Amino acid sequence: MNPAVPILFLAFAALGLPDGILGVAWPSMRSAFGVPLDALGLLLSASMAGYILSSFACGFLLARMGIGTLLSASNLITAFSLAGYALVHSFGALLAAGFLGGLGAGAVDAAVNTYAAFRFPPRTLNWLHASYSFGAFLGPLVMAGVISKGLAWGWGYGLVAGTQAVLAAVFLASRKGWVVPSAPAPASGTDIAATPASAPHRGGEGYRSTFVIPGVWTGVLAFLVYTALEFSVGQWAFTLLSQGRGLAPGKAALWAGMYWGGFLGGRILAGFLPLGDKVRAILRIAPMGMIAAAGLVLAGGISWVTLAGLALMGAAFAPVYPAMVASTPSRLGSGHAANAMGFQVAASTLGAAAGPGLIGVMAQRSGIESIAWAWLAAAFLTSLCLLALSRAGYAPDTGVSADQGRPPGGTPA
Repeated sequence: MNPAVPILFLAFAALGLPDGILGVAWPSMRSAFGVPLDALGLLLSASMAGYILSSFACGFLLARMGIGTLLSASNLITAFSLAGYALVHSFGALLAAGFLGGLGAGAVDAAVNTYAAFRFPPRTLNWLHASYSFGAFLGPLVMAGVISKGLAWGWGYGLVAGTQAVLAAVFLASRKGWVVPSAPAPASGTDIAATPASAPHRGGEGYRSTFVIPGVWTGVLAFLVYTALEFSVGQWAFTLLSQGRGLAPGKAALWAGMYWGGFLGGRILAGFLPLGDKVRAILRIAPMGMIAAAGLVLAGGISWVTLAGLALMGAAFAPVYPAMVASTPSRLGSGHAANAMGFQVAASTLGAAAGPGLIGVMAQRSGIESIAWAWLAAAFLTSLCLLALSRAGYAPDTGVSADQGRPPGGTPA
């Protein structure tokens, strides 16, 4: 196995930890700072601003810093941000820490996904993103354990800050070994990361030429809408269950964790299936599961039906983001992939802030149960966007379709 693979597993898991923690920590955080329920949107917006800034510039930064140095610096910035979460005493300072965290995480997300999309087939991408889900699954449990022991929520963020600092040191020590080849990975077969790359990645086409490709904006919209729904469920599940439906905090945290558990199980399973030539099929079938799962949560109250709905929601989401990432080089070509990945990650960050933020405003005005209705409506909208992405063509310089292996003109899956 290429020595980069375990490091990437850790990097994805570290990205997931803060996302899983916030949903459980927020009720305690807003009480500590004396802010309303929908102030979560402000915190996510601050993080979004930093995330978009760094992820949008991913191609530029990769060309000048190299991926190893960029990942090391970005993880260190994220560690400082999480330490800030643990130590600040005002909501304004928390917003500043959120911006700093977005700045670090956005570069990590875009750079690691660019590297993975070029070097690994869809199977490995699913397992890498399963690591993110594992981190997000652990997050609610870590924070629930901290709070249940009578400790302040800042202790949970302090623990996560330590993992980011360690990861920054690992990337710094291995920075010379991180290179990106000039062509996307094959759909199946040997992991090409096990062979030396021809040259370090030094950027491709300019931003202006990438902007004018219609398929870029199809991907941007799909990433935005999908991530808005994914993060809305992750951030508001605990609040819906505990404050909306009256579950005890410990049980609510466990049930919310099952959402991320569904993610984890779904991505592990997807890695064992021959999905390399089924990217289009994933983007068409998965939304059906999202809609069904949202309906179960809406109708389930505090019964096992809701628990099953949350787990199914995570499982339905599981293969979608890796499929969208894997399709990027083949949809847009190797010269535009790094730029487009940055645009897409920036769009997903906008969705990750805007979706939970809008639902928070709705919950503040219409009641917490309106969260479940919003999830169902968003699931329908997401299905339309993913269907449009599944119909995207292939890039002439790769000679393959978005299914990574289907010849030009082949029938979509």
